[in-house]
Amino acid sequence: MKVFIISLLGVYITYKNMDLFSDSIFLSLVIPLFFCFFVFLALAKILIKLYKEPLYTEPTEGEKAVIRTLFKKGSPLRHRIDD
Repeated sequence: MKVFIISLLGVYITYKNMDLFSDSIFLSLVIPLFFCFFVFLALAKILIKLYKEPLYTEPTEGEKAVIRTLFKKGSPLRHRIDD
């Protein structure tokens, strides 16, 4: 939570101090890079929070039957899994 608050605070501060048409390299180049970094950090933190659970489901009965058929002893397809 601390990283998210710091990144939002960084987005706000860099947005307020950014001046793309300034003659200063710091205001026109460095601050926008920091802004992009803080936005990316905030979005990454949100995505990690939303998708922290695994995205796979339980195998269906059909998938289980195929796996059992392929991996049973003596099956000619047992050693061709990587093909």
